[in-house]
Amino acid sequence: MEPIPRRPYGTSLPNGNNERLAKEVSIVGLGCSSFSHFFDAESSSISLDTLDKTNPIVQGWIKTIHFAVVETGINLLDTAPWYGHGTSEMVIGWAMEGLLEEKKDTTSSDKTVISRTKIPRNQIVLNTKLGRYEANPSEQFDFSRAMTLKSAQRSLERMQCAYIDVLQLHDPEFAPTLQILLEETIPAMMECQKKGWCRALGLTGFPLPVQYQIFQASLETFGTNVWDQALTYGHFNLHDSSLLYLPMSQQNLKGMEMLESSSSSSIPSFRNVLVEQHSMGVLAAAPLSMGLFTPHEPPEWHPADPPLQQACKAAKVICEQHNVNIASLAILYAISHPDIPCTLLGMKSIEQVQAAASLAGRLKQANMTNSTQDHQTILKAILTRDELTALEKIQDRNNGPFAGNEHWSWDGVEGAIEFWSTLGIKMDVWQQRQL
Repeated sequence: MEPIPRRPYGTSLPNGNNERLAKEVSIVGLGCSSFSHFFDAESSSISLDTLDKTNPIVQGWIKTIHFAVVETGINLLDTAPWYGHGTSEMVIGWAMEGLLEEKKDTTSSDKTVISRTKIPRNQIVLNTKLGRYEANPSEQFDFSRAMTLKSAQRSLERMQCAYIDVLQLHDPEFAPTLQILLEETIPAMMECQKKGWCRALGLTGFPLPVQYQIFQASLETFGTNVWDQALTYGHFNLHDSSLLYLPMSQQNLKGMEMLESSSSSSIPSFRNVLVEQHSMGVLAAAPLSMGLFTPHEPPEWHPADPPLQQACKAAKVICEQHNVNIASLAILYAISHPDIPCTLLGMKSIEQVQAAASLAGRLKQANMTNSTQDHQTILKAILTRDELTALEKIQDRNNGPFAGNEHWSWDGVEGAIEFWSTLGIKMDVWQQRQL
């Protein structure tokens, strides 16, 4: 199988290289939330307590990672302690045993040091997160300094790697205050970096205004930009392209007008502000919008409101009318944009990795992986006639399922407020909803 093409990453930033980031990344990254019980009934009995390396499901996950890295050239894996409440990181560690051959080095005076030589560690990007952990609501979030340090150490042990490439702040919109992030979490993350536990630091979270708010507050507090990367999800797909096409001044919940007719590079969007002005890497995730763009029903916990879910169902109908696979179209739309180096896609089987690799291969065949052409030109080069017709109908701003200037997304801040209210805590709302 042809390897998945790659795009420059840390070496392609306009204001200089960021040597803490990988030089290049595969245009599809392996989202490792799939290595848990989160998305299907088949693995519902698997927890950290019952996790068994010999379990056939777990063996399938390990083989999936091996296939993704060795056979398709995926070089970026993204996980979190939250995924399976530890199972995802453990599975990655078991996979690393087979990918990274052990070689003992006894030169250390106090203990045997293990180096690994089959695949050099610097050829695989292992990113994880901290801040969100257990299923029990009272134990789900912990942004304290002590837990931040403990989590980073635990992730290193679970994944059996010498260091974490990008240590990321997980869903900070759920932090009870901005102060705890600035006074405890972020300084502890910086300490992890100084200790060599990670190479780079990253932001995550759903609301783009909150990510940018934390970025600005960090800049003011520490006098320098401590962040190397921003990982976003749900903001570059068939119903929401605000990551690239929404000016920062319009990052609010209503009345948003996407400027998709313009060149994305000319819009002061979240991606462009961080990349062009602050030399940060920006990645995207969830091109299927966490199940909205698959043939199946989305999970019950999906935060999308009924109008958005109905609009996505209408998009599925359009695809069915043209004999187009909605998931394939959604993936191609996301991975084909040249301004997004890597799109994370949750894949739990070799078959799913093969399907993603086949779609990514279209870019290579059309010589469009690192094209300077605009997104629409690239799409015309890689999509079939039926796929183009379906996409045009889905994107029709007058008559398509996502017509008008409605904000076809959901409110991540409201979700945080509702979460704390279930614990009987009235949150002092600090998160910005508009920039």
